[in-house]
Amino acid sequence: MKNKTKFYFLFFIFCILSSNFINSCLYAEFDQVIFEKISKRRFDIVTIKTIYGDCQIKTDTKDNVLLEIIRSDAFQRLKNIHQYGITHFVRPDAVYSGPHDDYTRYEHSICAMVIARKFQLPLEEQIATLIHDIKHTAFSHVGDILFKQDGQDKAYHDLNLKEFLKETRISKILRNYNINIDSILPENIGNKSLKKPSPMLCTDRIEYTIHGAYIAGLLNKEDISQIISNLKYNHNQEIWYFENQEIALKFAEASLDITVKNSGAAWNAIIYTLTSLILDMAIKKKIITELDIKYYLSDDKIWKLLNSENFHSCLDGNVSTDDDKITNHLLDEYLMYRFIHYLENNEYFFKPLTKYTQLKNSNIHIIKTVCRGVDPQVLCNDNPIPVNLSSIDENFALLFNKLKTIMEQDGWKVKFKIPQNESIFVSQIFNLLQFQGC
Repeated sequence: MKNKTKFYFLFFIFCILSSNFINSCLYAEFDQVIFEKISKRRFDIVTIKTIYGDCQIKTDTKDNVLLEIIRSDAFQRLKNIHQYGITHFVRPDAVYSGPHDDYTRYEHSICAMVIARKFQLPLEEQIATLIHDIKHTAFSHVGDILFKQDGQDKAYHDLNLKEFLKETRISKILRNYNINIDSILPENIGNKSLKKPSPMLCTDRIEYTIHGAYIAGLLNKEDISQIISNLKYNHNQEIWYFENQEIALKFAEASLDITVKNSGAAWNAIIYTLTSLILDMAIKKKIITELDIKYYLSDDKIWKLLNSENFHSCLDGNVSTDDDKITNHLLDEYLMYRFIHYLENNEYFFKPLTKYTQLKNSNIHIIKTVCRGVDPQVLCNDNPIPVNLSSIDENFALLFNKLKTIMEQDGWKVKFKIPQNESIFVSQIFNLLQFQGC
């Protein structure tokens, strides 16, 4: 009788725990992404909490494929890849404000997927959005510079994604849900909502603009809610647009602000290029391997390695003739203790280094890149067809076109200052990377 009573008591407890709901339990947490699970009789309801609000996924539906991909090792690796790459370490003040001190590819990818889900995009597009950055290397776009292939326009992290996925558990996950891997590749369906030519709105650009402005203190959660509520997606025309001009302007100005201060800054380009050269030297000296950078080591581990005494001593000692050429190139072109922008009309701008052209005056350089600012489409008056914000806002058009002209046509004028009669050693590289006072 005692055993029978014990059985019924345990069965009663089990029924309570398996009933329609239990207390939400936090099973995974990140800075701007939190997962909560509610267990029901035959399935779980997982709530993903982000700065864009909540979205729910039932584990007994095909949508559960998203959660399985997130749990895969290949995707979990993105927790250790910072969205802003090397900038996270050398200029955190340029990208973070207030309580924010990180923003990872993991957060960006999940948040972009949540946006796609909120706007009821097809499951295949949600998956494509979730995995679009999964091949990023350590230090993110540093890898795109380091592993760039001659004659290839695509960034390294966008190349051969299908082959990459086949080497991970994600391909098996897709097969289990009868999803063809070709149907979720960003290169095949990404042009619908995920990727659009600059300066158009797209899911990727929407997320990293809003999120970047949020952690920089330019937007708050109320602003984000307002922007997302006003944002629309036309499934037939496959375009994103805003309904309200004022809100479109708030988003567009934020995109220009973070472009000028961070991704479009001259120091940003220089440290990315410099870091790629340093990593190239480390690979040649067998201090680190390409596979470490591509797959195995986190940003934090590689940063720690590059700052170690062992790394510096390896670079300083026993330099061969070939290494001399690498070192001289590094020192002559990039290892300048500080650089200043060439001021014109009392305006102070930054610009990234993708094209490096030396003028007749050896102390002045022209730096060109692609403008990352967004010129969103927005409804105007009673016209049902969205138009570019720049076509109806003269002030925004002047600012946007000015930055675009500087970045893509005229280039930024940059001066480098090299100390006279002073030896520069490779071991001092990371003193340079701090860019104190620039």
